[in-house]
Amino acid sequence: MRNLVLIFFFLVLGAAAYDHYCQLTHQPPLEQMLQEAIESARLSVYRNADYGFKAEYPEFFCSESDAEGSFTGRARFSYWNSMVHVNLETSVRRNGRALNVRDSMHFIAASTHAATQRMGTNWFVVAGPLYEDGVPVEGYSFYDKYVCVGKLWFVYSLTYPDACRASLARLFRLVDRFSV
Repeated sequence: MRNLVLIFFFLVLGAAAYDHYCQLTHQPPLEQMLQEAIESARLSVYRNADYGFKAEYPEFFCSESDAEGSFTGRARFSYWNSMVHVNLETSVRRNGRALNVRDSMHFIAASTHAATQRMGTNWFVVAGPLYEDGVPVEGYSFYDKYVCVGKLWFVYSLTYPDACRASLARLFRLVDRFSV
């Protein structure tokens, strides 16, 4: 009887260890966990009283509104861990050259190394590999929407790791819906 209890105890202990091992080795990929978190997250809204625009972002992103040393209209919403860094950022820029939407799009696309461009009546989107100080940031891209109001450009930008692009569909939709 005693041997039977010991055998049963070791069988239960072995089953528990095997179950724990299976849970550790069958974690969903990071991209899947990120997508599920972004798709299910409640949205927070950044409201800029000075310029009268708003931008939505996932609630679990860290907010840095109108950071010290910057100008009014800038806000950054970030998510990062040891392997992923995703930013959503708003800014307001002057159209100092007084360019129309098409010429502004071409100018910005050239200066940011954008690979794709599309345009509407008072807005455009540029996207491509991310550069910092003229040097490509390996494995990262950007997706920016510019909305023209008077002599100002209202910009909502997304920077993200290329490996996670498919997981960020909701963030692309947020940028696409951005308007003033």
